[in-house]
Amino acid sequence: MPTDAIPMKIGVPGNNSFPMFVKVEWDTKTNQKTYDGFCIDLFDEVLKVLEKSYTLHYEFVPFNGSYSELVGNVSNKNFDAAVGDLTILANRSRSVEFTQPFMQSGLSMLVPVKIEPQMAWIFTKPFTANMWIVTFAILLYTMFVVWFMEHQSNPEFKGPWKDQLGTALWFTFSSLFFAHKDIIKGNYAKLVVALWLFVVFVFTSSYQASLTSMLTVPRLEPSVTGLDWIRKNNATVGCDGMTFIRRNSRVENISAAFLELPYQRVFLKEYCKEYTVTGPTYSFGGLGFVFQKSSPIARDVSEAILTLMENGKLRRLKEKWFGSLDSCSNPDAGSETESLSLKSFWGLYLVSAAISTFCFLIFVLQLLKNKLKNSEEPANDLSQIVESVPSKMIRLGQFLHGGRPKSLRRRRTFTLSEDVDKWNSEKCEFVSPADPSQNFRALSLQNLGIP
Repeated sequence: MPTDAIPMKIGVPGNNSFPMFVKVEWDTKTNQKTYDGFCIDLFDEVLKVLEKSYTLHYEFVPFNGSYSELVGNVSNKNFDAAVGDLTILANRSRSVEFTQPFMQSGLSMLVPVKIEPQMAWIFTKPFTANMWIVTFAILLYTMFVVWFMEHQSNPEFKGPWKDQLGTALWFTFSSLFFAHKDIIKGNYAKLVVALWLFVVFVFTSSYQASLTSMLTVPRLEPSVTGLDWIRKNNATVGCDGMTFIRRNSRVENISAAFLELPYQRVFLKEYCKEYTVTGPTYSFGGLGFVFQKSSPIARDVSEAILTLMENGKLRRLKEKWFGSLDSCSNPDAGSETESLSLKSFWGLYLVSAAISTFCFLIFVLQLLKNKLKNSEEPANDLSQIVESVPSKMIRLGQFLHGGRPKSLRRRRTFTLSEDVDKWNSEKCEFVSPADPSQNFRALSLQNLGIP
């Protein structure tokens, strides 16, 4: 165990590109070096937890080499430990002992962004191509259903086929702007149109909101799409050294840079409008402190870090030094508005198509039923004609009896049986016109009950 006379020698990164993790400065008042930063504060909190068991005597020693060299100096026992934002890697773990990670780590690609200029066809961007195709398919299907149910009885949908097609198209497309006329007569067609108007309301509201966002918020696109683009264009990539950060915190003369996740979040917190992350993130073991292999102090420090995680002290330290890493400190930072896809509307479209199909089938069944009923009516009309023959003969007799001049009337004698199926006899008697008291008489009309 280290003592006051022989304290533990702890190496500290002396040229950290992100001073909020570790910062080494020279104090002119005390002529001594001062150490500050998130990792230093965390180590102080760890010592407070360890003080319950023992006091750890130590001294910090700045190291201006690379992080891998710093870990190597712990492995060859030039340092007893190393405190800083050191990434846990498999090859490093073979020679040194890492503590419990206190921050997540990973490698991702950071690239500059370019503002997408306003496009002539930006009005098509609020929806994806599949969304547009399905929307127009539902529109045409609704138009067909309404036309089929209305052109049977509605005069507005009748006429030459060109007029019918024009009326159906005009009615359906005008409903997108709620400018259609109330020309629907059938109840089933009204149900289909009512549901379609609800679909139109949701569709137009979503389109308007998405298009407004695209027109008012700058659209940012990464200047580099991925590793394939870098290989194809033989682009220059920065990594590890992060010298581009020290040049006014700008990516200069390179197309992309690979940053570990903690540094990436810190950088994007300030410059999220100018840079973005693209491609996959390659996860590492996290950030931890380094001790010599099989050091018992490493286990105690790991337990202390877990204690700080559980009591919330570690979270408060992160908020102190980094704030909310997922937020953007630049209020003018833009974000790209994504196009709305079919997965947000497929349920609504499914209900609309199902209701339209149901009404269409019910209407077709009723139409077939009416056609079948009308096909039976001619046979019934024939039987009614046959049954009405006797009554028509009687009316004919009445007409002949009262509508001819008396001098030209014939005297008919016939007998009508109960079923009125034939004439019994017919007798005609001519009389002299000079004798007005005698006329033609139908001798058997009294048997028919005619006065």
